[in-house]
Amino acid sequence: MRAQQIADARYAHPVRVLAVIRPVDELLRDGILTTARLGLLRKYDGLINYMYLPDYTEEFPESVALLYMTVILHHDIIEGQRITQLAYEGAQQLQRKLVAFASGLLFNRSEFKPPMD
Repeated sequence: MRAQQIADARYAHPVRVLAVIRPVDELLRDGILTTARLGLLRKYDGLINYMYLPDYTEEFPESVALLYMTVILHHDIIEGQRITQLAYEGAQQLQRKLVAFASGLLFNRSEFKPPMD
């Protein structure tokens, strides 16, 4: 997907990826993450199956997107329900992580420059 929106305010591509997001505290409590893995996530976002999301508000604490549990949806299903949107760097990192998860190709973060216009 290249452009998020086209000139008449419609989205350029109707497909969206929906990922399950769980709070870090819950994943630690349930043994899904260890403190060592959490350190890797915080410092490098280096685990392919997960994407680290720092806290945004009280409503959205420090969390992890579970990339192995993504669902493909049409945009019309989720329209009007967005809480927030990733900044440019976050969207770029999400694309990098999805490429790594789906293909096994892990590009260096500084070299991964997908079209984001």
